Amino acid sequence: MSLITFLNTATKELEITEYRVLEKVLNIIHQTGDRFNEFKYKDVIKNEMDLFIINELIKNEVLIKSLLCECTTNDISAFIGYEDKNCPTCGKSVLDNNHETIDYYSIKEKSKIESLINELSIIEYVIDFTMGNLTDLIKKKESIVPFIGSGVSIPLDLPSWGSMIKDLKDEMEEMFRPAFLRYIDSGNYLKALTYLQENSLLDKDQIKEKIYGEFDKIPKDILYKEDSNYPDLYNLKPPFYITTNYDNFLTDYISKIESNVTVPYTWKDIINTQNLILENKKRVFHIHGHIQKQDTMIVTDEDYIDLYNQTNLKDKLLGIMGSNYLLFIGFSFNDEFFKKLYIDITSSIKGIHYIILPNISLENAKKISAKAPGLRIIGINVQKDEKGKYIVQDYVRAVRTVINTLINR
Repeated sequence: MSLITFLNTATKELEITEYRVLEKVLNIIHQTGDRFNEFKYKDVIKNEMDLFIINELIKNEVLIKSLLCECTTNDISAFIGYEDKNCPTCGKSVLDNNHETIDYYSIKEKSKIESLINELSIIEYVIDFTMGNLTDLIKKKESIVPFIGSGVSIPLDLPSWGSMIKDLKDEMEEMFRPAFLRYIDSGNYLKALTYLQENSLLDKDQIKEKIYGEFDKIPKDILYKEDSNYPDLYNLKPPFYITTNYDNFLTDYISKIESNVTVPYTWKDIINTQNLILENKKRVFHIHGHIQKQDTMIVTDEDYIDLYNQTNLKDKLLGIMGSNYLLFIGFSFNDEFFKKLYIDITSSIKGIHYIILPNISLENAKKISAKAPGLRIIGINVQKDEKGKYIVQDYVRAVRTVINTLINR
């Protein structure tokens, strides 16, 4: 009996991959600890699959049963083998009235399980026809600059960019709302806000205040959530980060760990591009501004055009990028916003860059490559829920797998 025998049986009976079986095993361990009693055993069984997995772990001796023997004669408790009949302290039968026993379970080969799931994670999460792009990026890992979109913040229970501004439809008359929502649904967020400004009493400053108000509602302890990719982005240890996000969560997270982190940058703050690279302070460069400096926030088409038409910005982008490679995380190529952003950014810096995209097909990958020259796709498999939406925790694990592969290979 062994872990391998258990995996062979479980994958066949449950019709899921080895990775998903081990994921469920680790989830059980996470709930119970390395050793747990019969009462905890009952608590972790939520469905028939859990029961099957635990029974197979016991059958294959990956989960070892033992007894906690409480001897009232000597007032001592001790663990004994499940088949043992005598008390190790008084020598008498554990079945008499002077003894009480509780079933216990302890996990065997936990380190092997963790090692195996790490090996299997690449096969599980990285889409096979994009593996070559990941291998190529591994060779360039010392020169990676993460370019972060709003998708990275969603696991923190933050609203997406689209859902955040949808409520602003109430600022317009009913007749203008459908067009506003269509812009949002197509990912054309700046166009939506421009349309809002044109068809409501809100001016740009008021729109920025509304957005700031949404961020101000977010709990201050949000960064302590386990399931996010902020720790992974930190562990990648690039010279700096670039983001279109207005929030300062990445800077706040890094500041909890390192004392040499300074305030987030906007493009106006970059005076000496060489210093930004050499200082290695893990600065976050908010290319579209951030909420602590509302005057820097890009919220309309006019703002966007003005920003990217400035030779100064293009020079700074060229200066800070040098021979680095962008890794886009948390963006969707279905968004008109990202398509335009990519073209405007790469028209200045050129070169080869990479993007992590969930559940991308070969056909769609080819279409994207044709529309965005120089953009190499790293596809990730992400599970969906019953409503067809991505399971956020699985998205986080998939991105983590890519980042950990870059770090450890």
